[in-house]
Amino acid sequence: MIKKRGGPPRPPPPPPPPTRLIDTSGRRRHLSIRLKTCSLLALAAGALLINAAPASAAGAIYGAGATLPFNLYRAATGTSAWFDNFAGVGFTSCNPASANCIAFASLGSGAGLTAFLAQQSPNATPALVPYQSSFIPYAEGTNGYGAGSAFFDFAASDATLTAAQVSQYTSAVQPTRRAGIQIPTVGSPVAIAFNATGLTINHAVPTGTKQTTGGSSGLWLSRRAYCGIFTGKITNWNDPILTADNGGVALTSSLPIKVYRRADSSGTTFLFSRHLATVCVGTQADKTTSHAAGNLDGWTGGVGTTVTWPAAFTAATGSDGVAKAVAATSGAIGYVSPDYTQQSTTPAISPAPVAANLQNQFDYNNGGPISGDTPRPPAPTYTTAATASFVVPGTNTQAAWGTAADTTAMRNPTGSTAYPAAGFTLINFYGCYASAAKVTALKAFVAGYTAGGTYDTLARNSAFAPLPSTVKTAANSWVSTGITTCP
Repeated sequence: MIKKRGGPPRPPPPPPPPTRLIDTSGRRRHLSIRLKTCSLLALAAGALLINAAPASAAGAIYGAGATLPFNLYRAATGTSAWFDNFAGVGFTSCNPASANCIAFASLGSGAGLTAFLAQQSPNATPALVPYQSSFIPYAEGTNGYGAGSAFFDFAASDATLTAAQVSQYTSAVQPTRRAGIQIPTVGSPVAIAFNATGLTINHAVPTGTKQTTGGSSGLWLSRRAYCGIFTGKITNWNDPILTADNGGVALTSSLPIKVYRRADSSGTTFLFSRHLATVCVGTQADKTTSHAAGNLDGWTGGVGTTVTWPAAFTAATGSDGVAKAVAATSGAIGYVSPDYTQQSTTPAISPAPVAANLQNQFDYNNGGPISGDTPRPPAPTYTTAATASFVVPGTNTQAAWGTAADTTAMRNPTGSTAYPAAGFTLINFYGCYASAAKVTALKAFVAGYTAGGTYDTLARNSAFAPLPSTVKTAANSWVSTGITTCP
């Protein structure tokens, strides 16, 4: 045997272990499941991101009614009015098919409420921006947005719903549209606009008015004076009562008074007639020595959106029509929204008439303004004082809020600084809407104007008075829970 160096021979290496087959199918299955799960989670996350995007536009929201707040609500261009400020687009940029904007037709309070209660449609044409004119047909139509269920979404009115209208809503509308909502938007004076051409006005322009000497109104009208004019008993600007009111100097040697009144069903007429019916009665009882004792010329025209005026008065449509007629006619006088007069920072018409200063109940009891007390122009400060008696009702119903806005104290406020002929302009909503986006938009609009800010500034610039904070809070609370999506 041959010996090898290094010791005994090495044993042969052990055989390799048997090959083990590893089953990876389970791991593949787990990996596949994990990949699918991640994909689903990614898709779900994407869906959540999509759903988190802003809600789609509600489309045009349609309203109709009062001419009194028309220029506060809707501007022809830009975003200088409430509805345009809310939408972020000017009226003429509103696309009715897609834009989240509010289209408003100033048909007059009566016509707006009629359309609302009958659930009539706007009858607008898709090819045109809706409501290019202030006055459009509001009857049901067969074309465009007037077809089918495209109803008006709200009605604006300076007149509260009557008991008959509340009953009509309850029986004919509420079964499908739920309980309706009636809330105020701003306080408004009824301005007595007149044409100063040919008149010599001796009083200074009162504190708190935006009117200036160039077209100013230092004109003072006692209760006996404006009652006499609007009952047709005082017919010339040289009347002794007007002379006594204005420093004992005749306003003119002779100039007939031409009275313009509303031709349409008007909330402004409602506010003014309810005041006349309250104060234009009885005898002259103030303590001034400027007036001889005598009767206040009795008002017999009634109270409502349409009343009976003396036959000699001339009818005009809307505050716009009355204001333009007064501005164009020497010796003319009429009752209008304050933003159609020079009391507004940016009057709705040009040239705009000036507005008279009225004797209120406090001054009447104490002999003013003839005795030297401060007269009351239709300015926001005096309107705020006039509407301060409003008490938020304990229940949220159309009837309760309507009653609160039409008390004796509202018809003839007694505060020392109150403008005598004032009230609220209101808005009426249905209790439910088919479109969830529209519900969201309407709630957002009410939340916006009740929050104040720009909305309050725009209101004051137009000579309206923002609501008291308690009323704003209550109105927004009602809308936030009272408007829902229809089932």
